Amino acid sequence: ANRSSCRKPDKMVLANTHLFYHPMADHVRAVQAFAVCKKIDEIRRHDGTTHPYPLVFCGDLNSNPLSGAVQLLFNRALSPDHHDTWRHLHDYAWEMGDHEYMLEHGYIGNDETVEEPTWEDETFDDAHQDEESLAEAVEREEAARASK
Repeated sequence: ANRSSCRKPDKMVLANTHLFYHPMADHVRAVQAFAVCKKIDEIRRHDGTTHPYPLVFCGDLNSNPLSGAVQLLFNRALSPDHHDTWRHLHDYAWEMGDHEYMLEHGYIGNDETVEEPTWEDETFDDAHQDEESLAEAVEREEAARASK
């Protein structure tokens, strides 16, 4: 196409989201991602043109790169047997997001023998590094227990 014939968009869509946080709720985040995508598509195609508005999408997905929410965003589809997306579908209940439940079941905080929990931000570059750091943390914890 000729550079002068390319139509520059007069509008763009900027979307931001914050998906549900609970570690047992990947299925909830997948449904939220679907709802966000559907609404974004509706807005981008609002005027009925064949060329939708450009999109900038950002936010806190509370998801790892292999999660259902992220796969849905990249692939525009999610299979019924995808990874761990639906693993807790029949087990998860809203009260599991309660702070006491999260502490008791080890999703947040420290060992129950610690009187005052400390909080750490989780960081990793990719899913493989996270798996490696998790294995290293388990090894350190087992070594510390063995030395007691």
